Amino acid sequence: MTVSTESQEGLGFVSRGVAKRGLTGNERRVLYGLVRHPVLNDRELFERIGVKVSTVMAIRRRLRRADYFVTRRLPLMGRLGWEILAAGHGRLPGTIAAEAADRLRELLKNRFPHLFHVTASLDHFCFLGMAPDFSTWHRTYGDLRHALKRANLLGGTDIHVTLFPLSHSLLPNFFDYSHMLAVAFDLDDKVSFRSELEKGEPVTLTVKEREVLKGLVRFPELSDKALSGRVKVSRQAVSKMRREFHETGLLRTVRIPNVRALGFDLLPCLLRLRCRRLRSRAQLGAFRGAPDQSLQGPGAARLVRRGTDGLPEPRERDGGPEELRLPPSHAESVAGWFEDGTMT
Repeated sequence: MTVSTESQEGLGFVSRGVAKRGLTGNERRVLYGLVRHPVLNDRELFERIGVKVSTVMAIRRRLRRADYFVTRRLPLMGRLGWEILAAGHGRLPGTIAAEAADRLRELLKNRFPHLFHVTASLDHFCFLGMAPDFSTWHRTYGDLRHALKRANLLGGTDIHVTLFPLSHSLLPNFFDYSHMLAVAFDLDDKVSFRSELEKGEPVTLTVKEREVLKGLVRFPELSDKALSGRVKVSRQAVSKMRREFHETGLLRTVRIPNVRALGFDLLPCLLRLRCRRLRSRAQLGAFRGAPDQSLQGPGAARLVRRGTDGLPEPRERDGGPEELRLPPSHAESVAGWFEDGTMT
C-alpha cells in the first residue's frame, strides 16, 4: 500500500499548464503514447504516434529520469475469485493539517494490505481497496476505523465506503490517464471504454505463477531478465507468464503520469455513486453504452484546462456541502447492481 498523490479511475483534473518545464511537441506525443499504450515497445509505439524509434527511446528515458511517469502493474483480483472493490473517503482533522498527511502515511504503512491506493491532502483522504469477501473487508474496515480514531486522524466524521461486487462491476478505464493527457496536450484521442464484464471462471495459479505474478506487481519496471533473477524462474517462463496474465485479464500494465509535474492542481474525488439493478435486456444494452453517452451528457464531469469554469457548485444540505453525483447513466456504467442507493 502506498500513500500518494496519484489518482484513480473516476477522478478528474484541472490543468494550469506544465509546472516543471514546458514539454516539446515530441515529448508530449511520446508521453501520451507511453500512457495510452503501456505494453508497446519503442518500435511499436513509433508506428502509433509517428515519432521515430530513436527519438521515442531517448524521450522515454529522459522523461522517466525526470519522474514524469511511473509504470505500475495492477493485478485484477476478481480473476482470482476476489469479490469486493471498496472505494472510500474521510476527513482529516483541520487542527493538525500541516502534519495530517504524513501521520496518515505512517499509520497505514504496511498495516493494511487490502488497501492498494490512498490519496491524501491537508484535510481529507480517499482510498481504494480489494478483499476476497465481505467478511474480510468488514474486518479491514473495522481495523482501519479503529486505528484512525486512536490516532485522532478522523476530523469529526466517519469513513464513508462504497462497495462494488467485482463480478458485476466494470472498470472501464482503471488508472488510464491517456484521455486526460490528450485533452491537456490538445491531441486527437478517441475515448473508448471496454463495456463487457469479465468472463470465465476464477484463475487458479501454481506456486511458480504466484511468485512471478507477485514479482511483476512488486517490480513493475524490471525487465523479464532482471525479474527472473529475483523470482528464481527462467526468463522465458517469466515472459510467457506475463503475456498469459495480460491475455487472461489477470494483470494490467499502466503508466501513471506525474500530474503535479505536469501542472494539474485540482484532484476532485467522486464521493457517492447511485446505482440501480438492471432488470431487462434493454436496460443491459443501455448499461453497456452508458460510458460514451455519459461523457456527452449535460451533467457529465468534464476536464477543464484553465480555472474551474464548467464545474458545478456543490449544493448546501444539512448545514454542509452536498456530494456531487455523476449522471445516472455513468453511475450505472462503473458500478454494480445495488437495489437502493449506495452501500456505506
